[in-house]
Amino acid sequence: MSGAQYDPASDTETFNPQVCQDDFHCFYSNGKHWGMLHQVKSADGKVTQKVEVLG
Repeated sequence: MSGAQYDPASDTETFNPQVCQDDFHCFYSNGKHWGMLHQVKSADGKVTQKVEVLG
């Protein structure tokens, strides 16, 4: 549901939530890192993502 994609070669993670895109929160884990993703969409359509790496 988070649309998470992890690329181990570049150690990057991208997210593209498929549900609740205006106010999305989820736990993620990729085998190397884990944490929380927060995505909100403002009234003007601007999308802001915050990724908290917790471990």
